[in-house]
Amino acid sequence: MDIDNSRGEEMKRVIGLDLWGTLIGSSWSGETYEDRYAKSFDRKRVQAIARNVLMTEMGRFITEGHEGVLERLGRSGYGPGPLTYSDLQGILYRQLYTPEWRNGQSTPSPRHLDPSEVTSLWQGENEAVYWLPGALATLEGLQQDPDNILILVSNTTEPGWYQVNQRLALSRHFNRCWLSCFFPVAKPDPYVWQWLQS
Repeated sequence: MDIDNSRGEEMKRVIGLDLWGTLIGSSWSGETYEDRYAKSFDRKRVQAIARNVLMTEMGRFITEGHEGVLERLGRSGYGPGPLTYSDLQGILYRQLYTPEWRNGQSTPSPRHLDPSEVTSLWQGENEAVYWLPGALATLEGLQQDPDNILILVSNTTEPGWYQVNQRLALSRHFNRCWLSCFFPVAKPDPYVWQWLQS
């Protein structure tokens, strides 16, 4: 998209790029946290909660409460540190598992959802990231044109972003980053595109 600020300045080209599957991949070949949860719960429900809760500020809201989120929104930065994979696993589990009570007994939680194992699977998936072939060269080429404004647009969790960015130094390649974990919504919500145009 080309933008014109109506002040007689040159138009800039805004290029928004997604992260997973567009720029980076994961060489993780084992079971994922999603696979593990899909053994007990509907995969589409797991994906929806991951996208709409864990990959948005709602994850922070659930762990810090309303006042904690409002306080953080009034400051620059995002609190004392990111949520952890363990936090995310706990939130996902609580969103999915509702024990049924029968004859005074609740249904047991799924045995194969050991919290430390799920946390390790999630972390391992993000530790195994790599640049997709040609992605880094393409980004560096786009950066050379002063008319380009590069924006990373990604649904991501807070610990996932910090881990992947630390490993690959992604943020240095972009003028701006729209990361769902710092916003109340995730793609494909129309707000994302409104933000990009602002």
